[in-house]
Amino acid sequence: GVYRSLELSRIEEASTQDGIFHHNTFLTLVLASPHFAGGVPESRHQVMVMKALEDGVLSFAIDEFPEMDEDAIEAFWIEKVEAHRRFREASFAAIEADHAEEVAKQQAEEARRAAVARERRRRRR
Repeated sequence: GVYRSLELSRIEEASTQDGIFHHNTFLTLVLASPHFAGGVPESRHQVMVMKALEDGVLSFAIDEFPEMDEDAIEAFWIEKVEAHRRFREASFAAIEADHAEEVAKQQAEEARRAAVARERRRRRR
């Protein structure tokens, strides 16, 4: 979606702190995108990255997700729907081609068996 257009412009601040369950990294990030609401080129955000001490799993929290332009959101959504439609059509075409190939193999096998049966009958005469 539209959030894939986000790029890291710069890191303004960074610090770490060990918690009871996580190693925490606190970041002030400036993100850039051509699709921010209001046409602003950058947006500043407070982000916390948490790495679980027990298993190393990473998670994050952000103060507020960047507000994106409604028209851009709609355009990305339409493209996503169209891409899914193209994928679905290609998948159905592949299924139909596989089925047609299987039917052709079955018909060829039936024809081969019929020819063998005819040859056996001819030899018995």
